[in-house]
Amino acid sequence: LDVVTPQGEKHRQGAVEIHFHPTGVVEPLTVHLGAEAGPQATVIITPLAGHLKVVEGYVEPETG
Repeated sequence: LDVVTPQGEKHRQGAVEIHFHPTGVVEPLTVHLGAEAGPQATVIITPLAGHLKVVEGYVEPETG
């Protein structure tokens, strides 16, 4: 569906770069998967640990 960058920009098409640093740090990123009128999931990449979290539904990234 879309990708939300660390700057809060939503991209619905094209390429989005994810920067993984040698220390294991990754930029925060939210990826929304699915169809407009169907099942959806959100993949959240956390910055400090480089972990992925997958949740059901379309979840907006936390701000602040």
